[in-house]
Amino acid sequence: MTPLSHAQALAEVDRGRAGPAVAAFFDLDGTLVTGFTAAAFLENRLRQGELDSGVVAEILRLGLEGLFGRIQFDEFLELSLGTLAGRPAAELEALGRELFEREIRARLQLPIVELVFAHRERDHTVVLATSATSFQADPVARVLGIEHVLCNRLAVDERGDLTGRIEGGVIWAEGKARAAQAFAEAHDIDLADSHFYADGSEDVASMFLVGHPRPVNPGRRMRAVAGRRGWPVIRVPEPAGMRAVRPRGSAVRERLLAALGRSERPR
Repeated sequence: MTPLSHAQALAEVDRGRAGPAVAAFFDLDGTLVTGFTAAAFLENRLRQGELDSGVVAEILRLGLEGLFGRIQFDEFLELSLGTLAGRPAAELEALGRELFEREIRARLQLPIVELVFAHRERDHTVVLATSATSFQADPVARVLGIEHVLCNRLAVDERGDLTGRIEGGVIWAEGKARAAQAFAEAHDIDLADSHFYADGSEDVASMFLVGHPRPVNPGRRMRAVAGRRGWPVIRVPEPAGMRAVRPRGSAVRERLLAALGRSERPR
């Protein structure tokens, strides 16, 4: 397995082809942010008394079963998101923005965020591709200036309330790969020149779509495939001995720090 430092990843973007025909797909959980964004929503619902601890434990158990392939992920989504049926969509959108500011923004991973900005500077088409819901994904995309989001969106009835069902196909594993491929066809993307950044085994199919698959802190199966295929692997934080990433220009640094909700300390 070949390690790829953050500096090398940035240089790769800088010397590659420019223009919107090149896409950069970024996974959310475990890639752009540490951990699972859904946990913030579950914890909030538990605090608000909307779910009891037994229901939360069952949702988490089913989520793990889905990750390990013991149940279909769409079955897990149906069971977990069904508990939102009847809630106003606007209420969940506002909650998503609130939880981003309160909890998720601080979990953005600077080296991967910098790659987002590097791709934007090359006029690449940047896409957030995640199995998370729009309530988790849209606030992140908005802050990072990502215009395109492939995620699971909940259907809304004529009153603006959630039905508990997913619109269209489920974005997960092969479903995410199909969505990415359809997006590429619709936007004249050259996948052979494109990049995909993700960590989980469910994204192996998506990695095979592009010419530059870049696993980030890969799990066991992704790590094994990367080793066999010779895919360079990005680690966050970097192992000792690899040069730490540093934003290259003051304007870029200011945008990065703003996205992360941080500021320069006076010297």
